[in-house]
Amino acid sequence: MFNYAAEEVGTDSGRREHVHREDLERVVSDIRAVMDRGEQFWADEYRFRRADGSYADIFDRGFVIYDGTGKPIRMIGAMNDISERKRALEILEQRVASRTAELESRNREREYEISPRKRVEELLRARNEELKAFAYTVSHDLKAPLRGIAGYAQELDRRHRAGLGERALFCLKQILTATHNLDRLIEDLLHYSRLDAETPTGAEVNLAHMVEAILRDRKPLILEQGAEVAVSLSSTSVRTWERGLLQVLTNLIDNALKYSRDAKPPRIHITSQELSDAVRIVISDNGIGFDMKYHDRIFGLFNRLVRQEDFEGTGAGLAIVKKVVEKLRGRIWAESKPGSGAKFFVELPKGRTAGTGK
Repeated sequence: MFNYAAEEVGTDSGRREHVHREDLERVVSDIRAVMDRGEQFWADEYRFRRADGSYADIFDRGFVIYDGTGKPIRMIGAMNDISERKRALEILEQRVASRTAELESRNREREYEISPRKRVEELLRARNEELKAFAYTVSHDLKAPLRGIAGYAQELDRRHRAGLGERALFCLKQILTATHNLDRLIEDLLHYSRLDAETPTGAEVNLAHMVEAILRDRKPLILEQGAEVAVSLSSTSVRTWERGLLQVLTNLIDNALKYSRDAKPPRIHITSQELSDAVRIVISDNGIGFDMKYHDRIFGLFNRLVRQEDFEGTGAGLAIVKKVVEKLRGRIWAESKPGSGAKFFVELPKGRTAGTGK
C-alpha cells in the first residue's frame, strides 16, 4: 500500500505514524468520538505519507466492531487514494471561481445594461454547474466503490455462508448493514445538495388531502405500533410548493412515529392554524423528546442525538426539511423536553410562493 511493505503499515500504530502531523490529532479524535458514541461507521479524508516521502490525499472509512458488552475491539475498513480526484476538484473549483469572477467583472462593466436580476441569474448558473459537478463526483467516486463492497459481501453471504464461522457471519452482517447505511447517507447528501438548484413552483395545495395521503401510506406502521393519530386542521389549503411541502410533512410525521414508537401508546397530533400573514402547521408526539440546548443542532446536516442502533436514519432529514422551508421563506422550530415528546412548528407565508413569482 503506497509502496510500503505490509508489515510497515499493518498495524494501527504503523499507519498512524504516516498520517500528516497536521491531520493526525483530528483523525484520532474523530475515531475516538465515534467509539465513545457507540457508532459503527467512521469516515474521513486526510494526508498519508507515501514511501517516497510525498503525501497522498486519501479517503479512509472504517467499521467499528464491538464485543457483547458494547466495548470497541477492532476497526476494519479500507483506504482509497483520491489524490487525482482532489486535484480534479481543485481545477474545477478554480475554473468555477475564475468563471464567477469573469461574470462579476462583466456585470460591473455592463451594470447600466444588465439588470440586477440578470447578474444574479448568471452567478446562479455558475453555482448550479458547480453543484452538478459535486453531485457527479459524489455519486460516481463514492457510490462505485461502495457498490463493489456491498456486491462482494453479498456474494460471500450467498455462496459461502455455510463455510463461515459465527464471528465471520457477525462481521459480514456488520459490513452489509454499514454499506446500506452509507448508501442512504450518500443519497441524502445528494438530495440536500440538489435542493439549491431547485426552483419552487406555486400551487394551491389541499393540506387535509396531503396529510391524509401520508397517513394512509403509513397505515400498516401505525397499526403495528398501535399509534393514536389525531388530525385537526383549521386551515385546509395553502398556496405553496407542493413537492416541497410533501417532503416536509412526510419527514416530520415519520420522525413522530419513529421517536414515539416505544410510548404506550404512541400519540401524534397534527394541527394547523390560520395566522394573519402565514399558515402554521404543528406536529407533536409523546416520544423520547430532546434537550432544548440541542435545538439548533438537530437541524444540522447529519447531526444525531441518538444512537443509530436505537433509531435508524442518517441525520439528514431535519436539515432537508429546514432547507425546503427556508426556500419557501418560511420558518421551522421545535419545543421539547427529554422524555416528554416533541412539537415541531412550520410557518409558511401567505401570498406568493417563494421563488415562483406566483
